[in-house]
Amino acid sequence: MRVAIIKDGPLLPIKDGASYKIYNLALEYQRNGLDLFFILIDRGWVKEDEILHSGIKNFILIPPEDAYNNKNLTLLLNQLKIDAIQTNIPELLMKKSGEWSNFKRVFDSHDVLYEQSEQRNLSKSEIGMEKFIDYTACSIADIIFCCSERDKQAYIDLGVDEKKLIVIKNGVDFQNNKKLMKEDYVVFLGHIYYQPNYEAVLRIFEIAKETPEINYKVVGNFPENLESRAPSNVEMLGFVKDVEPILLRAKLALSPLDIGSGSSVKVVHYLSTGLKVLSTSVGARGLEDLHKYLLIEDDYSKYPEIIRSELKSQEIEIDFKELVRNYDYKYIGRLAADVIVNK
Repeated sequence: MRVAIIKDGPLLPIKDGASYKIYNLALEYQRNGLDLFFILIDRGWVKEDEILHSGIKNFILIPPEDAYNNKNLTLLLNQLKIDAIQTNIPELLMKKSGEWSNFKRVFDSHDVLYEQSEQRNLSKSEIGMEKFIDYTACSIADIIFCCSERDKQAYIDLGVDEKKLIVIKNGVDFQNNKKLMKEDYVVFLGHIYYQPNYEAVLRIFEIAKETPEINYKVVGNFPENLESRAPSNVEMLGFVKDVEPILLRAKLALSPLDIGSGSSVKVVHYLSTGLKVLSTSVGARGLEDLHKYLLIEDDYSKYPEIIRSELKSQEIEIDFKELVRNYDYKYIGRLAADVIVNK
């Protein structure tokens, strides 16, 4: 089967959870025999050299106007003799609903939009618009990939056909991590241009002010105006290509999010390196099977004392065989490829 993955914006270097998932699924599709074409909508952010060395065999760059404003993308898909299209862009599915009726359409949903709108207490009209986008994209799609059972239920509550919904989890490319000497610091990992992560970092700044004896490391791209607001015990590392050594040396990881749907890639990434994780309920969303490994607390006033205590306590014991079985992209990608071919 010939499959096209269509993504808007940058893919590599990977700086956000959506790109991480899309990239790893693409690699697994190739390994599982799908004839894959990766179509990137280029807004000037794409680093072509990195893609050439990424392991993706076939990729095509197209300008935004060809994707959204004319029929050039559809003509390209027909020329490539594409059988199935996978995209995480609901607006593109809606815009091309008539043109793409001959393709198997896979909506790769990373967030339930209306849930985030409700969490932000937006107006009824704004929530209604997000529900319209969610429902319409799901109605057009033949298959919908959800990040979690919770997202699946949110779509069912919206009236989406349950038979279309398949849970394809956010996972990790598991590595044979070596044990490194632990250091007394706390880590946060995330793409900080994403508003919920930005707000989480501001929250970490406040916690850091109350725990001046503890060092914090924040990993991920961030807006220029943020570093000047960081307390002296918070190190803003920015984008780091290989985050594994930083995670392996840390003693505790944070996921203090108040807004989000899908599931948190960062939490799975933390656990894959054996880290203890302190998270809110939202920060651990969609990962109910992993809650037994997490410290879940929604009262931020308790965080300073919990952090102090956990830095002194023993490491947690994680069943890595279970973690790999449920969250390794080798298994997740195989499932997704099988669904596209056979559903």
